[in-house]
Amino acid sequence: MSAEVVQCPACGAETRIPEELFGRAVRCPLCGTTFIAPTFRDGIATTDATIVPARPADGTMGRPGAISGATPGRDKNTNQSVGLAMLLVGMISLLVSGFTLNSLIADPEGMREQHDSAMKGLFKSLNRPEPTPEELAQSWQPDFMLKLYILSVCVSVTILAGSLCIMTRKFYGFACFSAVVAIFNFSNCCCMLGLPVGLWTLVVLLNPDVKALYRRDPTRGFDDRSPPANAADV
Repeated sequence: MSAEVVQCPACGAETRIPEELFGRAVRCPLCGTTFIAPTFRDGIATTDATIVPARPADGTMGRPGAISGATPGRDKNTNQSVGLAMLLVGMISLLVSGFTLNSLIADPEGMREQHDSAMKGLFKSLNRPEPTPEELAQSWQPDFMLKLYILSVCVSVTILAGSLCIMTRKFYGFACFSAVVAIFNFSNCCCMLGLPVGLWTLVVLLNPDVKALYRRDPTRGFDDRSPPANAADV
C-alpha cells in the first residue's frame, strides 16, 4: 500500500498519509487542523490540501481548535516560551535552595553568623536598637529553616518537572500544578520571579488552544483523540 508525504496547510508539519485517505478529511497531529488530504497520481499531487472550516458553538465559522484568530504555531511557541521560563525559575530556585540547605548542614555556625548580621541590618534599617543576644537566639530556628529548605528543594524539583511537561506537551494536569507551585514558592527569594512566571504560565495553559496541544500525539501521524465525524483515523 502506497503512502505520500503531505504538508499541513496550517502549520507546515509533514507526515505520511496512506493511499486510502487521499482526498479525505484528516487532522494534523501538531496543530490539530482538519483538512482535506490531496489526491495523487503516479506520485504527483493532483489537488491541494485544503483546510476544512468548522462551525463553533457560537455559530461563527472558524478553524477547528482555534479561537479569536489564534494560530496553532503561535500557541505552540507561546507554550514553549512559558516552559523555558518555568525551567529558568526552577533551576534558580534549586540552586539557591540547594546551596542554602548545604550550608545549613555543613556550616551551621557560619549560617548563624549570617543570620545575626542580617537581623542587625534589619533592625538598623528600621531605626531600632541593635537586637540583644536573646532576641537573636530566639529568631534563630535552625530546625525550622532546615525543614523549610528541604521543602524548597522539593518545590524546585516540581517546577523543573513541570517545565519539562510543558515543553514536551505531556501531563497537562501536572503542568498546571507546577505553575501554581511556582506562584506560591515563598521559601526563598525566587518567589519574586516565580510569581509572575507562574501566573503567566497558568494563563497560557488555561487557553483552550494551548490545552488542545496536550491532547495530540505528534508520533502517531494524522490523528486526534477526539476527532470530528468527518476526520479519518489513521
